[in-house]
Amino acid sequence: MNGKPDPSNFVACVVPNEPVGKPPVPQRQRMPSSMAASPPAYSLKATVLRPSALGSNCPGAHVPLEPSALENGRLVLRAAMEYGFVGPLDIPADHFHPDLKSSAIVIRNASDEGAKDFADTILNLIQTTPPGEFQDIARAKVADIGQCVPHRPEALVGSAAIVREYHLVKARVMAGWKLQKTLEAGNDPTGVLHEIQALVDSDQCESLASQLEERAFNAAVIPDKPIPILRVNGKDILSEGNLLNVQAQLKAGKTAVIGAVIAAMFPAARLGADTLGFSAENPEGLAVLHFDTEQSRYDHDNLIRHSLRRAGLNEPPAWFHSYSITDLDDGIRLDAFFLAITNAAAAHGGVFAIILDGIADICMDPNDPPESFALVRKLQTTAINYSCGIITVLHENPGSEIGKTRGHLGSQLARKAETNLRLAKDEGGVSTMWADQSRHGHTPRSQGSCFSWSDEAGMHVSRGSVGAIKASAKNAKFREEAEKAFDDDESLSYSDLVAAIMVATNLKVDSGKQRVRAYHQEGIIVKTIDGSADGAYRLVPPPGVKV
Repeated sequence: MNGKPDPSNFVACVVPNEPVGKPPVPQRQRMPSSMAASPPAYSLKATVLRPSALGSNCPGAHVPLEPSALENGRLVLRAAMEYGFVGPLDIPADHFHPDLKSSAIVIRNASDEGAKDFADTILNLIQTTPPGEFQDIARAKVADIGQCVPHRPEALVGSAAIVREYHLVKARVMAGWKLQKTLEAGNDPTGVLHEIQALVDSDQCESLASQLEERAFNAAVIPDKPIPILRVNGKDILSEGNLLNVQAQLKAGKTAVIGAVIAAMFPAARLGADTLGFSAENPEGLAVLHFDTEQSRYDHDNLIRHSLRRAGLNEPPAWFHSYSITDLDDGIRLDAFFLAITNAAAAHGGVFAIILDGIADICMDPNDPPESFALVRKLQTTAINYSCGIITVLHENPGSEIGKTRGHLGSQLARKAETNLRLAKDEGGVSTMWADQSRHGHTPRSQGSCFSWSDEAGMHVSRGSVGAIKASAKNAKFREEAEKAFDDDESLSYSDLVAAIMVATNLKVDSGKQRVRAYHQEGIIVKTIDGSADGAYRLVPPPGVKV
């Protein structure tokens, strides 16, 4: 820095915004027990230091953050006992709340010496410290932290961020106080301002350097293959850390697909339920969240009840949470979305999948590039941080043959999604589902799977693959022709059968002969031995018909 820094250019006071309110919950909706008990997720905003505003009794901007920093610090340290100081848990001991600093040192030392869990940590403490008051106090503090539920590291990204933010805010406040005293004494503030700048620069450089190091290619380390989150007909279409976008024209079956996806994530769905070809495994019981931004509360409720009935359940698992946020104001809908994710991750030790039915409704302007790109990037980051899969739903532009979705939001989703799952409904009400844009589950439309509404089942049901449906239609057509050709005859010679087919179908001789071969290959007719040179052909009854 050249010359004397301007004090007004430094952020020295950081205050928390008011916590975002909870989204309204549909009647009969089960909420996680920790929703009310969880500490508020602070959103930090910066204000410029005004030395005159910091009186001697000012508690400092870090004080409102202390309860959250203390509680989230306990969660981070508890997880570190089980998993080590890895990923988001890798926080220096002096970054924690003062009440946790000594425990952080004990747990860090134990982890460095090979401790794998709470019991190992206590044992290491006993072995490395002399008996007495210090050991007793340290053991009591570590035991208190041990009462927390050990969550997976990826579920504590938010908690770790709060701990780090608390440390940074406090350091800036202390520096601000030092600057205030310097100015009040009439001394040159240049040195203090350099200290503040160094604090900011070192924090940013250290953070960026560590982030780059974590992401560098390492020939000696092969990353684990992402865990599949969702499959369709045995093909992986969504894995952890990725996005899946479901897209279609209006009323093409998107809601039916989302209902089937939800049902596929319920454990009972593995017992033979028709989930339209979708399958998923969530053995750890991590959170699954569903957000409906388009339908009324009645239709949202109806969707979940259909999913339960599809899976053969009366109520969902405790780790499933579904919200109707259609009526929330645009300004808070996105905040409610992320609040629910944070709470569910803390309650269930992580997130398995997030379904956002109507992504355009949490974007103020899908045609605005900066807003659209930022939203997609935030969803991608969330999927990576929580090691989960995120499913979005977006309409295609009316009349689009290539599946172009709405605005810059749709274009960015198409580029970033692991799979773009497309739907189209024909005039007969049969919807086809395919993925010709997928990294791992490529399925052309000609091989897509089909479903349609069934009055008997009271829901959409699987109709098989496109190829199977075409084959079935072809078989039905050939059988109708063959039955017309045989009429009342039990059997016909080859030449008589060709002649009968020509009459029944108005085909020429060569085409009639080709039909005989086709009927035989389809199992519609069978050749019998009657002593003649050509033999005779008999019509085979349809499957399930007894003669």
